[in-house]
Amino acid sequence: VVDSFDEGGLITETVTSGDPDGFHLEGTNRFHCDEDGLRTMDTSFDWLGSDGQVYYYQGQSFDPPMLRVRRSLALGDTWTQSSTRTLYSSNGDSIDDLNMDYEVAAEQFVSTAAGAWTALLVEGTNYDTDDIAERDWRVAGVGSVIFATYTDGVPGFAQELAEIQDNPASAP
Repeated sequence: VVDSFDEGGLITETVTSGDPDGFHLEGTNRFHCDEDGLRTMDTSFDWLGSDGQVYYYQGQSFDPPMLRVRRSLALGDTWTQSSTRTLYSSNGDSIDDLNMDYEVAAEQFVSTAAGAWTALLVEGTNYDTDDIAERDWRVAGVGSVIFATYTDGVPGFAQELAEIQDNPASAP
């Protein structure tokens, strides 16, 4: 759910995954949208039990914010981004340099609970390890419909668009 979008281009998104009455994830992503595109500023996630207790937390911030998606995308587009990432979690904190090569790698038909589309696949590859770190299937006028992360080729976090709702606050 996109919670807010202000005139300065700050987007705050709430993410919930899993059964809210069982073990589940709740989190927030903050992005900045500028003339170049969408930049990830920071993320924060809690893994909660059915009792509401936080069993694990993880967050990260990027300095400068990472340009993850360019404003206009076309098959074959590429760009490179570097940032200092601060990772904090229940397992401890760390700081590292994140260097990513992005490519609009394919046009693919995808289905989600919210619908089916022809999407552009944006792959982000960590150029220090040459491993794909993320895949983002994007649809013009909709945005990200499927997003997944990878570590050393192993799937990690994934999210899929479940529903599209009109925002009554933006209606004329």
